[in-house]
Amino acid sequence: MKLRGFALLSLLALPVSAQPYKTTQLGTLGGDYSVAFAVNSQGQVTGESRTSNGQIHALLWTKSGGMQDLGTLGGDASSGQAINDSGQIAGESHPAGNAAFHPFRWTASGGMQDLGSVQGGDSYATLINGSGQIAGGSCSPDRSVCHAFFWSTTAGTVDLGTLGGTNSSPSALNDLGQVVGTSDLANGSHHAFLWSNATGMQDLGTLDTDTDSMAFAINNSGQVTGSSSGSTWRAFRWTTAGGMVFLGDLGGNFGYGFLIDDAGRVAGSSLLPGGGNIVHSFLWTDSGGLHDLGAPGNKPASSFPVFMYSSGPIMSNLTITRLFLWTPPSGRKAISGIEFFGFNQPGQISGDKNHLAVLMTPVMQVSLKSSKNPSHAGVAVKLTAKVKGIVGPPPNGEQVQFKDGSTVLGSGALANGIATFTTSSFSVGTHAITATYAGNEVYDAQVSKPVSQVVNP
Repeated sequence: MKLRGFALLSLLALPVSAQPYKTTQLGTLGGDYSVAFAVNSQGQVTGESRTSNGQIHALLWTKSGGMQDLGTLGGDASSGQAINDSGQIAGESHPAGNAAFHPFRWTASGGMQDLGSVQGGDSYATLINGSGQIAGGSCSPDRSVCHAFFWSTTAGTVDLGTLGGTNSSPSALNDLGQVVGTSDLANGSHHAFLWSNATGMQDLGTLDTDTDSMAFAINNSGQVTGSSSGSTWRAFRWTTAGGMVFLGDLGGNFGYGFLIDDAGRVAGSSLLPGGGNIVHSFLWTDSGGLHDLGAPGNKPASSFPVFMYSSGPIMSNLTITRLFLWTPPSGRKAISGIEFFGFNQPGQISGDKNHLAVLMTPVMQVSLKSSKNPSHAGVAVKLTAKVKGIVGPPPNGEQVQFKDGSTVLGSGALANGIATFTTSSFSVGTHAITATYAGNEVYDAQVSKPVSQVVNP
């Protein structure tokens, strides 16, 4: 029941595992359909599922608690669209006796709160920030007028209006409560906008003599990325100090800026030269300019970035074959295939497979080394375990347990993915030593391959 407009979605195939992923089927609320639209950094998922009586209800899924029915605003349908790291959810639902959808905010303590419909027709909430502020869109009953809106506990529901035209729509919301999107002008063109409670809707203009622009993303410094168009679309970054700046292209004179992190890096897509209509993901930085992230596989294919980790990897969607992750040290890594919708900082991917909600979680890889092998009885041996995944190590302070067969030797706390334990208790003989990462609410426990520790007299 997606009411949003712009989305970067693709049906993927051909599972490939340069990085192992575990796929968890999340189940349903009693019916035969579910989908996971969003996942936060705690591994909590929201989406929608058919219930046993045939209704569609918003859901919350957690690793420890399974799937929870969030109910509705009194009507027969609801859908969870976005979730923040506090477990607050934004979405839309039918109120009792009302055919139009209303946006909602759901919290564990307060349940589902109706945010109202500023235009009187179908309304939706698709964006929620870390403070629980929400942005979305609201339409008139005949959908001839649609405006972006903002909601907070202090301001209530605010109609963002337009830049003089009929319609506006939101694309992104940062933690400062700033909203970016696209609005009609009175002359029929469309411009990127930046809105805040303090300044209202600001027209970000266009590049050079272009007529149209769109804003797709904003970071927590208020920097914006999007695309500006005259004869062709060109990627830009906008800042308060510098205004709108062209980011360049990959030779095909066509590009979009889709994502921006707090360091000001921009990820987007640009057409390649040669007339083959092949589009590649790119990374732009202040110091390095535009870098082609390419696309995996031997055949020409297009890619679009869909999620960007703050100052870290970029998740890209290869529209023809498979999903991949790009990181500065290692380049592209293929992952796997589902119809995907949500991503989080730990590298989890939410979506659906065969119309059932799934969550893909990177498998942490545990390796173990011994400082002395062979060693001698009574001599100290330092065991070092390294734990890492596609987006790096798990959080510092989590535990790794070291075992000699089934006997627990001791534990070590992780620091930058490394845990150590030193022992001088090995008896003469050969010992099968393993290291077990304990796991957490996101990652499962994992065991290293055994190391045969040879101990001489």
